[in-house]
Amino acid sequence: MARDRDVAAFGRRAPRYDEGWRGQLHHQIADRTAGLALSCVPAPRRILDVGCGTGYLLSRLAAQAPQAEVLAGIDAAPAMIGAAKDAATDDRLEFVVGTAEQLPWPAAAFDLVVSTTSFDHWVDQETGLAQIPAMRQYTTLWKGGLADAPGWLTSHGWQTEFHPLAALGSSYGRPIPDAASGGFLTATRIHP
Repeated sequence: MARDRDVAAFGRRAPRYDEGWRGQLHHQIADRTAGLALSCVPAPRRILDVGCGTGYLLSRLAAQAPQAEVLAGIDAAPAMIGAAKDAATDDRLEFVVGTAEQLPWPAAAFDLVVSTTSFDHWVDQETGLAQIPAMRQYTTLWKGGLADAPGWLTSHGWQTEFHPLAALGSSYGRPIPDAASGGFLTATRIHP
């Protein structure tokens, strides 16, 4: 069954995506992802962010990985790529419109691949993961608990951890919609 990528909705949100409590939440997820990813691959030369949005995570990785030669971002929403290009302050950053399932680069082109909160918008998640053997860490918004996570994640060398939204709500001084039934699933590849 094809998933809806919500490209139009993300296009409308692009100019203000990094603002407010949702922007704060996104930044915390991206900051945590940067730390986890660099603990898996401490000195990456070529980094890819799949579903890069406004490029915040790549800008954090650029600051923490001065040896990286290329930091590339891909996103299905052209407006997000436009926002990322507008915000880019590092010459190593590059952004293109595209999807995980049809990357415009060879799989071996990157030694670190990350993705945050976009996995549930990939039309074919298994194909996307198969195209990206260097992917070490991703975080995605997940409806349901850890028991609902795809079994192929763990069977293909991924360690998963579920973070309930209800536990995050107090950090933002307001309840998070659907907090009782959702959360963030963090997956780290144990064996490349």
